[in-house]
Amino acid sequence: MADYGYSIEHILTVDIIPDAAVRKAMNDINAAQRLQLASVYKGEAEKILLVKKAEAEAEVKYLSGVGIAKQRQAITDGLRDRENILNFSHSVSSTSAKEVMA
Repeated sequence: MADYGYSIEHILTVDIIPDAAVRKAMNDINAAQRLQLASVYKGEAEKILLVKKAEAEAEVKYLSGVGIAKQRQAITDGLRDRENILNFSHSVSSTSAKEVMA
């Protein structure tokens, strides 16, 4: 074009269609990136589930311990109250305080 006095500065190209092999390679790269991102998200979701499960198990064990502690406290409170033992042994015939404590 320079022979005719024209100088080409810029060319606008639209609708570029690469070769089928290039398109397939680009699609494979995009698919691999999406699969990698999906596996990261899946791993994070599994981690969150495991953490929540562990927290729930810890809460169950804590509440079970609190319940057992309250039960034992009630038993010792009952045993400390000597009047309850004596009243029980008097209300039930042929029962002594020693038998109630055993």
